[in-house]
Amino acid sequence: MTDIKRESRTKTARITLRLEQQLKEKWLKHCESSKIYISDYIINTVEGKMLENDRKQIMAFIETQGNIFAKIENNINQIARYINTVNRQQKVDTI
Repeated sequence: MTDIKRESRTKTARITLRLEQQLKEKWLKHCESSKIYISDYIINTVEGKMLENDRKQIMAFIETQGNIFAKIENNINQIARYINTVNRQQKVDTI
């Protein structure tokens, strides 16, 4: 949350919320740990949009799953290759 980001922000309308101090502190702590503005957090939550941090975590999870499936596919191919080799060898032996 640098000054450069503040200068480039174009949002000028304001809404004032009244809420309990504990809830405010909870929201601020979440925003600080996620490195996002409180206004972006509220807007994205109300609009049902996914936060950038959540999107990155989901993409990382999908990539991890893709790697796991690639390893499984590789193992299946190795097993199939072995079985085909054994079957060919047995056919040659019976001839």
